[in-house]
Amino acid sequence: MNNKIEKHKELCLALNKTYERKNNDYGDSFAKLRQEFPNAILVRLADKFGRIKSLLTGTKQQVSDESIKDTLLDLANYCIMEVVEMECEAENEEPTIETAVLECMNLGQGIIEEYIHLKDNERGVQFTHKDLSIHQLIDILKTVGVDVNLELGVIKIERN
Repeated sequence: MNNKIEKHKELCLALNKTYERKNNDYGDSFAKLRQEFPNAILVRLADKFGRIKSLLTGTKQQVSDESIKDTLLDLANYCIMEVVEMECEAENEEPTIETAVLECMNLGQGIIEEYIHLKDNERGVQFTHKDLSIHQLIDILKTVGVDVNLELGVIKIERN
């Protein structure tokens, strides 16, 4: 079992080195392709599946330097590259109003909770942050020291 773990580790390190070399040579082309075609991974995976199928069924090969193993490793690297891009996108996403509200609540600010509780008592019905207009939320967030700018439908949030 330990031998398999070591083999896995070696393969992952080799994948990383291949990724680093190819990314340098191709200039981060996968990320650029994804920006233009968000589902580009489907095309890359389909290409590799087609290649594996061709290699496994014994179709005469014009390119003789690519083995089943090479193709499987390429497939694995494309899957990892997709996950890397997804994680990078998630890190760079602009916060939503819901995220901003939850951040304020998580920072220990009770103002929004108090506002919602007040509205519950006034209306006699369940009230949530989703019932607030965007401008009401911005005003509440500003009272807890969060600067919110709404420009062209994009919300920019900064803590004071």
